[in-house]
Amino acid sequence: MVGEEDHLRLQVIGTGLCPKECLETANRIAALIEATLPFAYDERLGYLTACPTNVGTGLRASIMLHLPMLTATGGINQLAGYAGSRGCAIRGAYGEGSQAVGGFYQISNQITLGASAAELTDKLVETATAIIDAEKKAREQVRSFAKCSNSRALSVVMKSSTWPLIAQ
Repeated sequence: MVGEEDHLRLQVIGTGLCPKECLETANRIAALIEATLPFAYDERLGYLTACPTNVGTGLRASIMLHLPMLTATGGINQLAGYAGSRGCAIRGAYGEGSQAVGGFYQISNQITLGASAAELTDKLVETATAIIDAEKKAREQVRSFAKCSNSRALSVVMKSSTWPLIAQ
């Protein structure tokens, strides 16, 4: 994209948990462009862009995750602090400033300065993997609760807004 938040933005999309492969593709494309059109680069600050929050690597990597159970139980709010402590952010389905739609979130790096693109991508994958594990654990806890022989507890679950998610 040309003329967006940055002067030039390369966007590579892949399926599955593959940001490393997408980064390799973006690096190849950037090298081809830079061979004829040099980018503004400073030894201390890295790539200079129109958006100061992207100075450094210029990398904004995102992983889209479906987290319906963490959304339903409110667990996603607890994970926002964890992601932040790892230099990542949990954003809505359409990126910064958007809300989650249908339990879909983007997990993105917040930091672009002081680490390599590979280091940022590795940390993003580690963070996303921990969030995926938390979603799996939340699903299992709700399933266990729903299978409980206590009819009152089961009645509460069935009347809650999470019941359609449990029944699937």
